[in-house]
Amino acid sequence: MRNVLSNTEFYILQYLWSLETPTTFAEIMVHFTEEGKTWKKQTVNTFLSRMIQKGYLKSDKTKGPRAVYSPVFTKKEFHEKYAKDIAVSYTHLRAHETPEHL
Repeated sequence: MRNVLSNTEFYILQYLWSLETPTTFAEIMVHFTEEGKTWKKQTVNTFLSRMIQKGYLKSDKTKGPRAVYSPVFTKKEFHEKYAKDIAVSYTHLRAHETPEHL
């Protein structure tokens, strides 16, 4: 996962993982407003768009007039990929170390 999530994007992703079905933009706004977030609609829309571009979120407009959002990865898949990416990055860094670094 080379496209790192911001803290807010990860926060949104955690909420989406807690749901059993895809959710609409309106439902996402209601949830975070009830949590006391004062995010504007455009701000949330920007977060969702970035998460789609980064490959963490998908949007489906085939089931009605409104798009529904859902995570691309399950929570378990996300954490497995994250751990693998850390291991690969560490191995890559170690492979490029010179004897002076050891």
